[in-house]
Amino acid sequence: MRPSAHKRGYTRRWSAYSESRLKRNPLCVGYPAGVHKDRAVLATVTDHIIAAAKAPELFWDKSNHQSLCDDCNKRKAIAEEGALATG
Repeated sequence: MRPSAHKRGYTRRWSAYSESRLKRNPLCVGYPAGVHKDRAVLATVTDHIIAAAKAPELFWDKSNHQSLCDDCNKRKAIAEEGALATG
Protein backbone atom coordinates (compact mmCIF):
# COMPACT_ATOMS: atom_id res chain seq x y z
CA MET A 1 0.00 0.00 0.00
CA ARG A 2 1.21 3.48 -0.87
CA PRO A 3 2.18 5.77 2.06
CA SER A 4 -0.01 8.79 2.78
CA ALA A 5 0.56 11.99 0.84
CA HIS A 6 1.94 13.59 4.00
CA LYS A 7 4.48 10.79 4.48
CA ARG A 8 5.49 11.18 0.83
CA GLY A 9 6.39 14.83 1.47
CA TYR A 10 3.18 16.62 0.50
CA THR A 11 3.00 18.67 3.68
CA ARG A 12 1.86 22.21 4.43
CA ARG A 13 5.31 23.33 3.35
CA TRP A 14 4.76 21.73 -0.07
CA SER A 15 1.27 23.24 -0.35
CA ALA A 16 2.61 26.72 0.40
CA TYR A 17 5.47 26.28 -2.07
CA SER A 18 3.16 24.96 -4.78
CA GLU A 19 0.66 27.78 -4.31
CA SER A 20 3.43 30.38 -4.55
CA ARG A 21 4.97 28.67 -7.57
CA LEU A 22 1.63 28.50 -9.40
CA LYS A 23 1.20 32.24 -8.93
CA ARG A 24 4.50 32.75 -10.76
CA ASN A 25 3.86 29.98 -13.33
CA PRO A 26 0.07 29.96 -13.76
CA LEU A 27 -0.27 28.24 -17.14
CA CYS A 28 -0.33 24.51 -17.79
CA VAL A 29 2.64 23.36 -19.84
CA GLY A 30 0.50 20.56 -21.26
CA TYR A 31 0.89 16.79 -21.14
CA PRO A 32 1.55 15.59 -23.68
CA ALA A 33 3.20 18.71 -25.05
CA GLY A 34 0.89 20.62 -27.36
CA VAL A 35 -2.30 19.11 -25.94
CA HIS A 36 -3.81 22.56 -25.38
CA LYS A 37 -2.79 23.77 -28.85
CA ASP A 38 -2.81 27.58 -28.69
CA ARG A 39 -5.20 27.86 -25.72
CA ALA A 40 -3.99 29.18 -22.39
CA VAL A 41 -5.11 26.79 -19.63
CA LEU A 42 -4.65 27.60 -15.95
CA ALA A 43 -2.52 25.16 -14.00
CA THR A 44 -3.76 23.77 -10.69
CA VAL A 45 -0.90 21.42 -9.78
CA THR A 46 2.85 21.66 -9.31
CA ASP A 47 4.01 18.37 -10.83
CA HIS A 48 7.31 16.56 -10.39
CA ILE A 49 8.66 16.02 -13.92
CA ILE A 50 10.52 12.97 -12.66
CA ALA A 51 8.20 11.34 -10.14
CA ALA A 52 9.12 11.92 -6.51
CA ALA A 53 8.73 8.20 -5.88
CA LYS A 54 11.37 7.42 -8.52
CA ALA A 55 13.79 10.18 -7.50
CA PRO A 56 13.06 11.39 -3.96
CA GLU A 57 16.27 13.44 -4.01
CA LEU A 58 14.60 15.68 -6.63
CA PHE A 59 11.48 16.37 -4.54
CA TRP A 60 12.50 20.00 -3.80
CA ASP A 61 14.58 20.55 -6.95
CA LYS A 62 12.87 23.48 -8.68
CA SER A 63 14.11 22.32 -12.09
CA ASN A 64 12.04 19.15 -11.58
CA HIS A 65 8.74 21.04 -11.20
CA GLN A 66 6.20 22.02 -13.83
CA SER A 67 2.72 23.51 -13.83
CA LEU A 68 -0.12 21.24 -14.99
CA CYS A 69 -3.90 21.43 -15.05
CA ASP A 70 -5.85 18.57 -13.44
CA ASP A 71 -6.50 16.84 -16.79
CA CYS A 72 -2.84 16.88 -17.80
CA ASN A 73 -1.78 15.72 -14.34
CA LYS A 74 -4.17 12.75 -14.58
CA ARG A 75 -2.98 11.89 -18.12
CA LYS A 76 0.62 11.95 -16.92
CA ALA A 77 -0.16 9.73 -13.91
CA ILE A 78 -1.93 7.20 -16.12
CA ALA A 79 0.88 7.21 -18.68
CA GLU A 80 3.62 6.81 -16.10
CA GLU A 81 1.96 4.73 -13.40
CA GLY A 82 -0.84 2.97 -15.25
CA ALA A 83 -3.44 4.33 -12.85
CA LEU A 84 -4.54 7.53 -11.19
CA ALA A 85 -2.13 8.74 -8.57
CA THR A 86 -3.23 10.98 -5.76
CA GLY A 87 -1.33 13.47 -3.67
